[in-house]
Amino acid sequence: IAVAANDDWTVSVDVPWIALRTTSGSNDGTVAFTVQENASILERVGTIRVTLACGVSCELTVRQSAMGTVASPVINPADGTTFSGSARRVTITCGESGAEIRYTLDGREPSEYSTLYSGRSFNVFDTTLVKAKAFKAGMLPSATVSSRIIRLQTLAEALDAPLWTVTTDTDAPW
Repeated sequence: IAVAANDDWTVSVDVPWIALRTTSGSNDGTVAFTVQENASILERVGTIRVTLACGVSCELTVRQSAMGTVASPVINPADGTTFSGSARRVTITCGESGAEIRYTLDGREPSEYSTLYSGRSFNVFDTTLVKAKAFKAGMLPSATVSSRIIRLQTLAEALDAPLWTVTTDTDAPW
């Protein structure tokens, strides 16, 4: 900020995220400051005030945009999908260019340390809760998305008797 004055002056701010490198001067000068990155989903506003020794002051409003949020990933198959047989392929995509997708298969919340989705589909072999979240530098992580993929069991598997042959008639199906 350029200051044109024939007087001594001081500088103040009203928020902690604006750091002044220049706090005072005499006559013409420059106010140098830095602004911390806004890691919030909310816009924020601060004021820098230059006050002359005679009491006259001038204010500059600093408005900082909110940090963007990464687009949520999409899990395919969709939540509640059922399958029979031994396996079901799962893919995860994200519309945010350059985002990393992290996922879990045990119901835990994905973090930046969870398994990195490589872009290649994978198999689930039983009823599984897939949770995914996208991350990108300089942005807030996406919302967590989840999909429960349900493996349908045969009647023998459900009865925990895999060696049995279980039959029903059409008049009284199980």
